[in-house]
Amino acid sequence: MILTDVPLVEIQGEWSPFINYRKLDKEISLALARKAGPLTGNQVRFIRLRLGMTLAELAAKFDHKRQAVMKWEKHGPDPTQMRTPTEIVFRLMILREEGVAQGQLGKALEGIESAIHAPSEPLIIPASRVAVSRRPRKSGVAKEIERSASADVLRQGEP
Repeated sequence: MILTDVPLVEIQGEWSPFINYRKLDKEISLALARKAGPLTGNQVRFIRLRLGMTLAELAAKFDHKRQAVMKWEKHGPDPTQMRTPTEIVFRLMILREEGVAQGQLGKALEGIESAIHAPSEPLIIPASRVAVSRRPRKSGVAKEIERSASADVLRQGEP
């Protein structure tokens, strides 16, 4: 996955992406449902965890045993070897679970059928789709850590 144009924010001397991670998870999930090429084991695992499902719960959605889902996930960075009809239904389930309107699923189906057999490409997500709407404020914990660190520095300087 490639996240483009990511704004950064400095927090306690460290630079971090300034994005909404919940939005990022959703955008990744939607991008995986529409991506070119078959899903990999890691991608299936990400989606299963994103949707809050156990191996057995995901398997039940496809009338499979949990061992089938384990087998898909064990492929890691490689394609799962999932049967095409199962992968199509899996991708449609992702879209539905992520809130895509029922009327748009038919159009998505056409794209999914051709995407599965296309060569894989990296997922590219513009940061504007996962942007945070306001600058971060220091939490009480961050302020306390800062105060504590300052007090330690002052104490070290004492004779």
